[in-house]
Amino acid sequence: MKFTLSDAIAKIMPDAEFVITGDTLEGLVFIKPENAVIPTQKEVDAVLLKLEKEFNTAKTTAQAKLEALGLTADDLKALGL
Repeated sequence: MKFTLSDAIAKIMPDAEFVITGDTLEGLVFIKPENAVIPTQKEVDAVLLKLEKEFNTAKTTAQAKLEALGLTADDLKALGL
């Protein structure tokens, strides 16, 4: 899964409201709180890496649980899940 700048900002500041024009920090504007400090690119990159790791761990865990039940991801797709 590909996480975005918006995902990273929401993780860093879960209560903030913001808009992003483009896909760089230069396009980030906070609505609430208005005086929020824009994170550094290093902070954003670290959070994106963490989100990827969390996703991959959850995916691996889910696949192992399916296998323990004798199912595959294709079985779920066939059921429309």
